[in-house]
Amino acid sequence: MGAIPALPAIPLTLKKRLFPARSRFFPGQRWANIGLRTVHLVGITVLGASLLAIEGQHLRQGAALAVLASGLGLAALYTFSNGTWLIQLSGQAVIAKLALVAAMIIWPACALVLFFVVIGLSTMISHAPASVRHYSLYHRRRLDHLY
Repeated sequence: MGAIPALPAIPLTLKKRLFPARSRFFPGQRWANIGLRTVHLVGITVLGASLLAIEGQHLRQGAALAVLASGLGLAALYTFSNGTWLIQLSGQAVIAKLALVAAMIIWPACALVLFFVVIGLSTMISHAPASVRHYSLYHRRRLDHLY
């Protein structure tokens, strides 16, 4: 096997901020996480209900926007704690799911199929062992911290 190429050069201060040796936390982070997860789950529930039963395009778009905004908020929290999350399979799956939710807004005719793809992807990644969730496609191994 060939050598794995190194990450592109990032200014040292940015690299240290994005990929700290120890994960960061701020006061209230747990409650911010709980609040964002709550909005996220409510948005997913309303989005699913609107796709399956309620004929309300505005409700559907509003729910999709709530899911997208709270998902981006959660991604920002995880990235703040440790940017390594961005290069782990769990982080890449979240980015893919957010892209799929955005696609629901852009292509509402495909929303139902995309919704079930998001649910399936969410279930597989969240219930996968840490060796899968923390796997880096770039490094081709489990990666808990960049250094």
